[in-house]
Amino acid sequence: MSDNRVQSRRQASIIVLNLLFAAVLIAGTLAPAAAMAGQKKHHAGGQANGKPARDRQGRVQTEIVGGHPVPQGVDTFMVYILIDAGKQKQQKQRKKKPVYIQCGGTLIDMTHVLTAAHCVAGNQKTPQKFHLAIGQANIRSFKPGAGRPVAEVVLHPAYNPVTFANDVAVLRLTEAVDDEGIEPITIVGPGQTEFDEAGKPASVVGWGQISEQGPAPAQLRAADLRIASDQACGKAYRSGFDARVMICASYRHRDSCYGDSGGPLIAREQVGTRTVTKHRKHQRNGKRHHRQMGRQTKQVPVYENLSQIGIVSWGRGCAERGSPGVYTRLSDPGINAFIMDALSR
Repeated sequence: MSDNRVQSRRQASIIVLNLLFAAVLIAGTLAPAAAMAGQKKHHAGGQANGKPARDRQGRVQTEIVGGHPVPQGVDTFMVYILIDAGKQKQQKQRKKKPVYIQCGGTLIDMTHVLTAAHCVAGNQKTPQKFHLAIGQANIRSFKPGAGRPVAEVVLHPAYNPVTFANDVAVLRLTEAVDDEGIEPITIVGPGQTEFDEAGKPASVVGWGQISEQGPAPAQLRAADLRIASDQACGKAYRSGFDARVMICASYRHRDSCYGDSGGPLIAREQVGTRTVTKHRKHQRNGKRHHRQMGRQTKQVPVYENLSQIGIVSWGRGCAERGSPGVYTRLSDPGINAFIMDALSR
């Protein structure tokens, strides 16, 4: 884990809100995907030369790379998390602007949200700093003051901010969610590893950057991945990868990124196929050049979301070849027991 580009994807995206709440700054760090404070799929460390860095400082940056938009009403368990990081003076401005750490999370029952420890570490004693948007696919108009408040932040007692082991935390809401259409996601049970096999389909969801140097969208996005073997992940990160409490997933040109930290890795099962028709225009050569419509059909798999098997934690860059994203393994008995205990508090 000596590579200083390996960072969390929390992208503790220190988000600086301007008058339109449009300026979102991301300071990369090696772990989860927070917004500007530095969260990425990998350990985010800080920002150097204007580029999000991924290191072991616990800040995270993560966004979905190579994914597709998720419409309103789908994946309603998704939670957008902003954490008040105080105020920061901006260049050429006299007044200081509010700064926020951005991460993702999931509603796992009507009063609890699951996220990454690196997203909340250092703020667990100040739940009033947390602002949550639940079941809201587009967060463009979201304002912290209108977010759902948090009553308690429970951090895994064995969380290691250097190695990102046990990178998990639970937020208890002040009130139960009763909005129509919002449903929590199920998490895997202890030792339930059938979804962890190499090659199994999975998906990652979040509001993180769409490329390592790209912007973070306001619209929720998802990307289809495949579970990577422990051997492949160990080869990529050597001693930095702990197969007991971590799981990897990747796919060519797809990944989580800065600002996605704390979001879910979801196991999926193929339930069938559907026919997709693609129309395209092409020009024929001849005495008269004219355009014709071409049509091509193909069969694509249809998947069904099952349950959450991981939490966006850390990685090296975004969608880099040979560098799968690393996620907290929820099937680990110790991590699973921590979550169940937090739900019963």
